[in-house]
Amino acid sequence: MSNFVVLHPGATDRRRRWAAQKFAAVGDALAAAGADVVVTGTKPEWECVNTVVKTMKAIAPTITRYLEANSKQIVFRLPR
Repeated sequence: MSNFVVLHPGATDRRRRWAAQKFAAVGDALAAAGADVVVTGTKPEWECVNTVVKTMKAIAPTITRYLEANSKQIVFRLPR
């Protein structure tokens, strides 16, 4: 099984958000180290998520459209 990393760059309070470019740099570093990176966010966070993915050099899928603003958790099923 590969290393699987989920980046969630959004925050309800924009003052607590880290810059999308910094998340992209972290995502690229993790991908370069062999991790499979996925970027998540809720619908209101789409702009931030999209910026992270477009800024990354590595390919990172998003699952933003599948998350609801009130979701408390998300479960990932990994292949065995």
